[in-house]
Amino acid sequence: MLQNTKSIRIGLMAPLTGIVSMYGEEISRAAKIACRQINENGGLLGKELEIIILDDGSLPETALPTANRLIDEFHCSAMIGNLLSNTRAIANHVAEPRKIPYLNFSFYEGSILDRYFFNFAALPNQQIEKMIPYMTKSFGYKIFFAGNNYEWPRGSIDAAKKSLQKIGGETLGEEYLPLGSELSDIQKLLDSVENSGADIFIPYFAGTDQINLLTEFSRRGLKKRMAVVMGHYDEVLVSHLSPEVREGFFSVNTYFMSVDNPENHEFLKKIKEEPDVTGLFPEGNGFLTNFSEGTICCIRAFAKAVETTGTIETEALIEALAHIEINTPQGEVRMDPQTQHAAVNSYLSRCNADGTFSIIKNFGQIFPYLPDRYNHRSLLKYQEPHFVQKSEESLNKTAVAMLSNEGLIVHQNQSFQSIFTKTDIPKNQITDILGLNISFTALKEKIDMNMHWEEIIEYSENQYRIHIEPIKQSDGYILYCNFINKSQTSLTNKFFEIADIAILACDENAKIIQANKEARQLFQYPGDEMIQLDVHLLVPPHLRSFHKTAFNQFVMGKDLEISMGRRGEIIGYKKDGTSFPATATITKFQENGNWTIVVTMQDITIRKKTQEELTWQATHDSLTKLPNRTLIKERIHNALQRTIHTSLEIAVLFIDLDNFKMINDTFGHETGDQLLVQISNLLKEHIRPGDIVGRLSGDEFIILCDRVENRESLKDFILKIQEAFRKPIHLKNQDIFTTASIGVSFGNIHTHNSEDILRESDAAMYVSKQKGGDSWNEFKREILTLTEQKLQIANGLRKAIENDELYLVYQPIISAKSNRIIGLEALLRWKPESGFVSPALFIPIAENTGSILKIGEWVFHEACKTQRKLLEKYGQNAPYLSINVSAKQLDQPDLIDVFQNILFETGAYPEKILLEITETSLMTDSNKNMDTLREFERIGFKLAVDDFGTGYSSLVQLLKMPVSHIKIDRIFVNGLEKSKENKSITEAIIHMAKALNKVVVAEGVETSHQLFALQALGCDLIQGYYFYKPTEIEFIEKAIEEKNQIHLKSVTRVYFSIYVSERTEVCTDSELEKILIQARNENSKKGITGFLIYNDGIFMQILEGEEDEINQLLNKIRKDPRHSNMRIIINKYSDTRLFPNWAMGYWNLIEESLINQNWQKDKYNLLEISQDTMLSYFIFKALSNQH
Repeated sequence: MLQNTKSIRIGLMAPLTGIVSMYGEEISRAAKIACRQINENGGLLGKELEIIILDDGSLPETALPTANRLIDEFHCSAMIGNLLSNTRAIANHVAEPRKIPYLNFSFYEGSILDRYFFNFAALPNQQIEKMIPYMTKSFGYKIFFAGNNYEWPRGSIDAAKKSLQKIGGETLGEEYLPLGSELSDIQKLLDSVENSGADIFIPYFAGTDQINLLTEFSRRGLKKRMAVVMGHYDEVLVSHLSPEVREGFFSVNTYFMSVDNPENHEFLKKIKEEPDVTGLFPEGNGFLTNFSEGTICCIRAFAKAVETTGTIETEALIEALAHIEINTPQGEVRMDPQTQHAAVNSYLSRCNADGTFSIIKNFGQIFPYLPDRYNHRSLLKYQEPHFVQKSEESLNKTAVAMLSNEGLIVHQNQSFQSIFTKTDIPKNQITDILGLNISFTALKEKIDMNMHWEEIIEYSENQYRIHIEPIKQSDGYILYCNFINKSQTSLTNKFFEIADIAILACDENAKIIQANKEARQLFQYPGDEMIQLDVHLLVPPHLRSFHKTAFNQFVMGKDLEISMGRRGEIIGYKKDGTSFPATATITKFQENGNWTIVVTMQDITIRKKTQEELTWQATHDSLTKLPNRTLIKERIHNALQRTIHTSLEIAVLFIDLDNFKMINDTFGHETGDQLLVQISNLLKEHIRPGDIVGRLSGDEFIILCDRVENRESLKDFILKIQEAFRKPIHLKNQDIFTTASIGVSFGNIHTHNSEDILRESDAAMYVSKQKGGDSWNEFKREILTLTEQKLQIANGLRKAIENDELYLVYQPIISAKSNRIIGLEALLRWKPESGFVSPALFIPIAENTGSILKIGEWVFHEACKTQRKLLEKYGQNAPYLSINVSAKQLDQPDLIDVFQNILFETGAYPEKILLEITETSLMTDSNKNMDTLREFERIGFKLAVDDFGTGYSSLVQLLKMPVSHIKIDRIFVNGLEKSKENKSITEAIIHMAKALNKVVVAEGVETSHQLFALQALGCDLIQGYYFYKPTEIEFIEKAIEEKNQIHLKSVTRVYFSIYVSERTEVCTDSELEKILIQARNENSKKGITGFLIYNDGIFMQILEGEEDEINQLLNKIRKDPRHSNMRIIINKYSDTRLFPNWAMGYWNLIEESLINQNWQKDKYNLLEISQDTMLSYFIFKALSNQH
């Protein structure tokens, strides 16, 4: 490379014209100052650093020749650029093949990965990673995204959505507009934003598009409705906005002029000293934005790399740049050598009315993270759609020339020079060079008329396709020239070329070998520029990894034709970096052992827009443009889901206009419609930020209030809404007065679903309406009457079976002795669309309405199928199945036939089925029911009296009934620890059942105390949450197969210990009584029972309970100073407790009435008795019979 011997040159591609030209001047100024600072400090390697600044035109077609000029004409050692992603991608097309360092100063999506590219600006994660959580925590979790349709906005929005999803946020909208959007497009976009109910709006638009959007956003008064945060809102951009527009918007970036550090202050001072600067913004025209600050980073990094290496040789420079660390106005910037993207600083700021930015949060230096879709070195060859991996001598390399308005060549690349010899080029018009039989004036008219001209020419015995088009936003034309293989002139290829659908052909290595005119126009590649391009580059960067895999699978697979993408739809990626939806089909055929793949594509942008419009119509009210019932329910659902993260309630306001029908009848439906539109606008003007207004139907509106921090503040808001309604609305030269009835319901994910909260707010509104309107009511449970609730349940039960809403769960029944699963009770559950309904609520209603007959038959049928499966799996060892039978079923004349038919159909064994019938049901008509029970017994069923003790059955009736099991109601089990009466009743039931030779089942057992007590009383079977909750049969089968092993805390054998000790001090009876009361209270909580004997200063006591608890108590007694010489007489397990009544018995041998007189005369003391273990135990056993 020829280098100016007096200076070292670095090229800057600045946007001096085009859509982002507002930044061109400040970028150029900062670059000049940065170079001057270096030269003031001695320059580089004894030479001056010279900055060559050229205009990239803010467009790809101008950026490419600009980059080549910096190398070919100005001999720059490195390039700096570009502001827009699409122009930067074109410039990078030059950097890699020309092997020249390319330093980037503008934030972008992270798609460029090659050894010559170095990024000194923010990646999406460096702008978004900290910003999204901070903003959502401050303003809310609903965000609307929008941007221009090219890679940087799409990549940034994609990263932001992922960050939002991680914290449970919601994307309310995502829309893209073309660069240079019309105001009408922006207004339509903002219609969607305005009605979305977003908490935050994040627009990613470039230059004038962003200015127009923010101006219109503010004009609509949307600032008070939602926060706006951007990744590229800076001092230059706000200088084009009025104070009332720019104030209050948030921005996150690597740099703002308000950053407080010495480097920044020093550089701003240099800007202020420039002769063309009238002062620093906002007082003057001196700017420094993240773009110009990024340019400073690039220049300082290049300079440090040169000084470090002592050379401008490329290989040495790129090695140094990969490890560079520099100080800049933003702070320290450090290059990551792995990705060649820098760790930069991140600041969140808020714009003030004067255009300055207040730093809200300094997030510090953030490490670069390349999105997964780009972070694959294997995809380096797929970096940008403009990279052609061919040598510069290849005839397939696109030749490019820039033409003046007179048709003269003002710049050409090496490929152009290699085709058309230099003697042909100087001062000749392009028409002469190409040998065209037309003047350039005539050719120019054709180009200007169609915006392009294309022709195949013959030159030096070769064919070339020539494509010429105007240079956008600049004078002159650009020419593309591509070599054509003469073998491509067959009839087939002519047909291929004139087809009205885009067709591509590529080889099995994914290289495009042919593209017809439709394809070239669709992807905006002139001439044969697509030839030898990787087909993967025609999809967006984030899809290329997937596309490559799918392509290879197709080439290697058996299919000869498939539709690409989901439902045949893919995303296409044009040369300018914009995306579009398309349908695509891919086919393949083999020739000479090689596969040729043919892709046919069609742009479906119009179709997709039509689909989007239909979707919008399906989710919005056509009159008011508000969300309709469908969308508002979805928004409510999502708001409820977010309460998990926010821990705040939501509120739904149901608003119904008072006397709207009278207004319609009086003024006509047209006026009524106008009134509804005015009402919708009124509501939108008064809602809080982040609230969503919807129209359900007619005159019914909804306000969804997200993030309700306290109910009182919301009540104030409702009063403001009411007051707004009371003001007249002027329509058709008259004032129309209306009021509203409002109902409000509060809830969260744990209390409501969207249907619940809507129904409740509706019910509360109805109460307001009943009071005469113009009022509001908060929902209270009593508003929904029991009758309404019963009606809803009754109606739902009639279709429960048909809608497949019923299901069974099973609760194991456990042997009190072995802890093994002996039986299972089938329990009915109902889960309609509205959510789970408690059996305690729906079963009584089912019995009252008669639907229990059909449901009961379904339950018996399903349970029998389960029982049959258990029999097949476990044979006679299968647990029995307990099935509930209601009083209504007992009245069913054909119940026996129904059950027998089901037994026959399912193959279930009646001997393994226990029918549970409540005591109350049996007593309603005991004589009639007796006949049914006997029939059940005859068939082979076992029978149980359920909820025993709650009804009025007598012992005589119980004796007559053929029941084998008695179930103690849970009300008595629950009271075992609390009520002596419940203990007595439970004990009486068990003793009676044992006397009648019945099996006793206790239900509702939930604690170890209850379990111990029931076991001690001799209960046979245990059922309750202590062992198992009701669950699916699969989990129970697993428990059975694991041999019912359970945790040690459920072992039912009782551990006991007898000890003897000497009292250190003499105890009075009152002192002993006090000690016993204290011991009883503490021990009962731990499930410890027992008996204490005291005589002549000696204690002997038995303690019963869990082993750990007993041992802890014994250790406590050992340490008690009131005891001495303590000795354990016996430790052992027993099947039952001697003292099950949860008291701590006490016997003082001085009480004469309790002592055998002869034994007392022998004067045995407790220490002597304790020497005999068996005697000690049997004394307590004898005492247990008296207590």
